[in-house]
Amino acid sequence: MVVLISLALTGYISAYLGEAPKRNAIVRNMVVGMLTMLVTYSVGTLVGI
Repeated sequence: MVVLISLALTGYISAYLGEAPKRNAIVRNMVVGMLTMLVTYSVGTLVGI
């Protein structure tokens, strides 16, 4: 849960600094972060780590 909050906060800050739409940046950051975690977990499970 803390990781998702951190991803949302990172997306918000990057959008704020770049003067971009905040909602799009937050959603994109959270989705890509969750996919990254899923891939990392899957690869770790496959190789037995």
